[in-house]
Amino acid sequence: MPKGAALSSMVQTRSYPRRTPSRAAKHIPPEQPTLYAKSSERIGDHLSTWRRIEGITARELAERAGVSVDTIRRLEHGDPSVGLGKVLAVSRVVGILSQVEESFDPASTERGRLRLQESVPKRVRRS
Repeated sequence: MPKGAALSSMVQTRSYPRRTPSRAAKHIPPEQPTLYAKSSERIGDHLSTWRRIEGITARELAERAGVSVDTIRRLEHGDPSVGLGKVLAVSRVVGILSQVEESFDPASTERGRLRLQESVPKRVRRS
């Protein structure tokens, strides 16, 4: 057997352990990955644009937000496994933290305002 053929067959039969999905990726329902992927990509694009509007590099943003440059890269490329705390830290640095907070406020939407007029329970329990 030629030397190259033996090496080729060794490489082909070697098995590598499968990477396990990140903790966050395990919680994404399998029927909706494209919905989350598109939202993550749009958010990443928006944060990248905000960074450039502010005139700061990814390295400067990472330093000011207390995260790694790799985290900034992952966030700007739409990786949905970047943690909420890191997204909030980056949002603070680019000056949009209050807008992010407001986007979660139920009173900022018609649906939320209608529901808030009803009695809002402290907890929701199923029997």
